[in-house]
Amino acid sequence: IPEIPESISFCKALQIADFSGNPLTRLPESFPELQNLTCLSVNDISLQSLPENIGKTDIGLKLPGGSCLTT
Repeated sequence: IPEIPESISFCKALQIADFSGNPLTRLPESFPELQNLTCLSVNDISLQSLPENIGKTDIGLKLPGGSCLTT
């Protein structure tokens, strides 16, 4: 997928998201509203920025090798 829509914030029960290998350059500003999201996998994509308030969440970023880094 080339872009994640802002409406993803309506997926309140989403716990794990894997966008690896997609041509994404940004995450939607509404992404931190996903309060149940615990792990985000973004391997092999070209993120140029993160939402400003993503640091206020408990989302873990899945890194190459399978480890999960918590914000």
